[in-house]
Amino acid sequence: MTTLPTNRPNAYSYVRWSSPDQAKGNTLDRQLERAQAYADEHSLNLIESERWEDAGMPAYRGRNWHEGALRAFVTAVDEDRVPRGSYLLVERLDRLSRDHVLPALNRMQEITGRGITIVTLNDGQEWTKDSFKDLGPLYYSIAQLSTANIESQNKQARSLDNWQRKRKRAVEDGTALTRTCPLWLEVGDDGKYRVIPDRVKVVKLIFELALEGLGARRI
Repeated sequence: MTTLPTNRPNAYSYVRWSSPDQAKGNTLDRQLERAQAYADEHSLNLIESERWEDAGMPAYRGRNWHEGALRAFVTAVDEDRVPRGSYLLVERLDRLSRDHVLPALNRMQEITGRGITIVTLNDGQEWTKDSFKDLGPLYYSIAQLSTANIESQNKQARSLDNWQRKRKRAVEDGTALTRTCPLWLEVGDDGKYRVIPDRVKVVKLIFELALEGLGARRI
């Protein structure tokens, strides 16, 4: 076990991504590598055993703040399990929040107000409770958080529009709304559901045996 220097502040990485598809790439490794590089460069003890991770956790409505690892981190600070004066390393501000600007800004202030320095690794910016007293850092944080929120709003609008288009096609010409369907169905080359005859026979047999009084194990 590596012994960390006791005269250095502790640093903790907070990593988050929204969708399962992002987990298939290198998003986790990239965020962790950036955190380690920053800690090494700035003489911080990165506590790898206490990584705060919100996998597949959206931040658009502040879910990670209310019930995710970010909330758990704040609780750990309040309970003195994370010492004040520590650093919270995040890739970008949108990892912390994609909520509306004022709630997102308030959350940053709640973290820094507990004596925690937030570091955004994409630009090396450090945020403390005093950062928001100056207009420059304040405006910069507002711009970053506003951009993140607008991006999320646009993604939501596009997703809603796509689903509305799919529903319209499903009603008009029977096109499958989604490829997720019962195992006795499949989506054909024409984009419509079609039955799988062999599986339909099995399903019918199951119902017939059930009607005869056989239980699940015997079937």
